Amino acid sequence: MLMATMLLMGANAWADDKSVGTPADLVSAFTNIPSTRTITLTNDVELLAEHTANPLIIEDGQEVTLNLNGYNLKGYTDPVFRVWHGKLIITGTGTFTSRVDAVVIKGSTDPAAENYSVLEVGENVNIVGTNSDYILFVTANGHSAYGAKMIVNGHVTSAKTGLYINGNVNETTGNVPEIYVNGTVVAGSGYAGIYAAGYGKWFIKGNVSGTTGIYAKAGIIEVSDNAHILATATTYVEPDANGNGYTGGDGCAIIQDSKNGYAGGMVLHVTDNATIESQTTDGTGYAINEVKTDASQSKTENIIIESGTITGNIDMTGEVQEQVVLNGTITGGTFSTDISEYLDPTKGALEQTANGYEVVEGCVAMLNSYGLATFSSPNYNVVLPEGVTAWIATGGMTNDALNLTKVAEAGGILPKEAGLILYSETEASVNLNLYKSIADAVNVMGNLLKPAKAWETESFTEAYILHGNELWIYNGTTFKAGKAFLPMTAISTTSAPQRIRMVFNQEQNATAVENVEAESVKAVKFMGEDGQLYIRRGDVVYTVQGQVVK
Repeated sequence: MLMATMLLMGANAWADDKSVGTPADLVSAFTNIPSTRTITLTNDVELLAEHTANPLIIEDGQEVTLNLNGYNLKGYTDPVFRVWHGKLIITGTGTFTSRVDAVVIKGSTDPAAENYSVLEVGENVNIVGTNSDYILFVTANGHSAYGAKMIVNGHVTSAKTGLYINGNVNETTGNVPEIYVNGTVVAGSGYAGIYAAGYGKWFIKGNVSGTTGIYAKAGIIEVSDNAHILATATTYVEPDANGNGYTGGDGCAIIQDSKNGYAGGMVLHVTDNATIESQTTDGTGYAINEVKTDASQSKTENIIIESGTITGNIDMTGEVQEQVVLNGTITGGTFSTDISEYLDPTKGALEQTANGYEVVEGCVAMLNSYGLATFSSPNYNVVLPEGVTAWIATGGMTNDALNLTKVAEAGGILPKEAGLILYSETEASVNLNLYKSIADAVNVMGNLLKPAKAWETESFTEAYILHGNELWIYNGTTFKAGKAFLPMTAISTTSAPQRIRMVFNQEQNATAVENVEAESVKAVKFMGEDGQLYIRRGDVVYTVQGQVVK
């Protein structure tokens, strides 16, 4: 009796696990599926329309593991698999090629449903779409897809779009669809790697590429763990107000498009050294492009960038830019373009490096003993310390006194174009005269400011004002940018400002610069053989990057 029971259990186990080597065997294996079943290929299988007119369906909570086992599967039904309530795991090693949709999953209408319909693609599985608009996608159940989940650990290559959430999925609360991309998704020419039309949560830790990397109209996109989002288009095409599908957006690694009829609620979060890259050859492409093609209000809730390498332009609508700046949500990363307009200067600032513009900690103005503001970098706004009022030169002299205008109070933001020169603790007690000679210099607020002596100036024609990364020279009527720059190491010096004066009074070529006598000139400007502008001061050679000397 025990032997009979064991034989019966063995027979049932064999009935649950199927080995298939023909199309008929595969169709049979998806008939009368028990609660769980493993189906293992023993040969290449090509499932034509003559073998089955209907998709192979997982439903009623069934869990099916399809082990490619080193073989390949081809499918022609539309779609090949439907996960209507259950779980499909495609594992092993091999390629699953589909002329139509490979797998479509449909969630529940119950907001509390968890893992209602799940697709998991193993890391050694290749899914190839040769013709269908979308190779793997979440379809709508009414206006929801609760409990729908995709986990792509393998590789998806599509002649058109890779992954997709149907735009009718517009419920934004409850267990909304979740898609995890840990492997790679590659779209065909003219298409997006991911089309996030409906609302869901995307967790991308792998590589996604296409003419457009990700085209989103709804949902939350988390890009992390060294993920790479790439737009391969060589020319940018502006997105168009297409209400069904998408048009344009070529050359955008990530595009967030606010469109009527879609759920919106978009959030982009980039962290953990992810790479967002546009490859347009003329530099017109976008790493991140946030647009409104036919909506009056932006449907993007937030853009958060904590780290990563961002190559390509960044553009946001005014309303999103305002909240990004006010909330200080860009706190890290290296960018190919100047994105200072998107930074809260108290939380993030730009420093230009050999790799681009790096976001560093926000800056607070530091004041030396002469009352001159010094910055850790001159390329971004600063916050004034408590008890400080900032003044700038507005041009010209009146009764031998420099005309000055108050631009910011204590704790305020000093505009980067302002050119801070001096400060006072109280507006009423400051004397803002600039004197003609060292002998005429007087104390201001307890010896904090001696403008004439500070610059060792004998006359107005040798008066200088620190303006951003430049020295501005008084030319007899007003202050103007002169042929003078500050090395980065000198900006924070506490020594007399005369020691950072650098006047271009001689030019040399690259071969002659080594013969320049340091004692005869204060600075030499020359063009190197590499086309880079250089400045030599003594034994030190500085590079010129735009207006910044390092």
